[in-house]
Amino acid sequence: PMETSFDMQILANKPLYEVHLRAKLFELVCIRDRGTAQLTVIDPETEEKQLVEVQGAEQLFAEDALSISVPMQVSLHSGFGTKELVDLTSLPLIIPSDTSLQITLIDQDEIYSPDPAIVMINGIADLEPVVDTRLRGVSSVITRGASIPIQGRILDDYGVENAWFRYQVDESKDVGIRPLSRAPGGVRVFPLEISSEEPVERFNVLPLELKVDQTLTVGVYAKDGDTLNGPHEGHGELFTFTIVSTDELLARLYDDEVNLRLRFEQIRDEIKDLRDSLTDNITLDAERQRLRGTPESAERDEELRKLDVTIASFADRAIHLIGKKHTESRSIEIGFRSLREELVNNRVDTKETLERIDDGVLQPLQVLNDEEFQSADESYGNFRLVNERQGETSGALEQSAIMTDAVLRRMDQILVEMRDRGTFNEFIQQLQKLIEEEKKLKEEIQKKQNESFFNDLGGN
Repeated sequence: PMETSFDMQILANKPLYEVHLRAKLFELVCIRDRGTAQLTVIDPETEEKQLVEVQGAEQLFAEDALSISVPMQVSLHSGFGTKELVDLTSLPLIIPSDTSLQITLIDQDEIYSPDPAIVMINGIADLEPVVDTRLRGVSSVITRGASIPIQGRILDDYGVENAWFRYQVDESKDVGIRPLSRAPGGVRVFPLEISSEEPVERFNVLPLELKVDQTLTVGVYAKDGDTLNGPHEGHGELFTFTIVSTDELLARLYDDEVNLRLRFEQIRDEIKDLRDSLTDNITLDAERQRLRGTPESAERDEELRKLDVTIASFADRAIHLIGKKHTESRSIEIGFRSLREELVNNRVDTKETLERIDDGVLQPLQVLNDEEFQSADESYGNFRLVNERQGETSGALEQSAIMTDAVLRRMDQILVEMRDRGTFNEFIQQLQKLIEEEKKLKEEIQKKQNESFFNDLGGN
């Protein structure tokens, strides 16, 4: 890191008399029997050279002269190639970042090292803290009573000294600051969390008393503990939200829920198609078993070959499809959990609503995805393995049928609850539309009344 002090230690197999350290902007010459070292400073623009006597050089060489140790510091304020006033007459030698040193040794017999050794010194400049943030359980539209969860972490090599929320309403030039629930305390990695049980920071919107259609921009800011070249400030992603009414938010969430339900219905239909295809292949497998018990013939062997290809192809398709539908079903579960979080974080939830989502949708979805899809996938995998080994596949096919039926029953149960919720939500959406239509009607009536009033004035 920048501002690091260190000793450049150079070892030799013979006693040293003279050491040259050359860089683009300077050259330091240390001679053993002199109390000073000669530092030549090179102007990068004019290439003019300035000679400086550096004190304390007599302490650099070891008593046996087999080594030398030169104190250095890599710094943003080296003075080489800049107009900064830096003391160059004493050690440590303050060098700039990315310095390439060529080291030439001369021993007591005045024998030079054949080629200079090259050492590259790279100073790493401290940057602003890395603030990695993301939203959880809210979208870009929120209610005026929302509690915005932000998760992530803040990282800095010098430690995170302070962190806070910064927010802005609409296009106002006024910027608000609000502390986080916990202070970083100088740690290098600071997780955004209220507690280990609640691994998020929350920004409460209600105290701002915002109105519908106003916008709110929120970000997490941080300052590091760099007291040498800092401190530095950084911020994470700036999140912008639009304030909407409770009814509008519920209508939006209902649309999202309908889309999830439609996707789930599509998954169910494709699983049903798989089950129908499984029935067909059970019939084909029975025919294959019958043919295997008949005398060999060219016609019989050809029929068996076709059946083997068809059933093997079905096994591959079934495993691929059941795995794909399992993944899609898992995404539906994640989608409903996100909807639930939005209800809670926007404070538009009720005990009854959460119970219906938890007990009617999320709990059976979790059983479906954690257990029943997994069992169905394993049954099809077992069927393919038995088929590849040319074993008795009827039992494996029947087991696949049982597992697929279990998946379908669970999906039908979930869809009943989703559709029941749809009836309730459709009522809310219809009510919202009636309110909006009534509002538009009132605006039109008011507009016509105003036009009539001004027309009457014009007539007079």
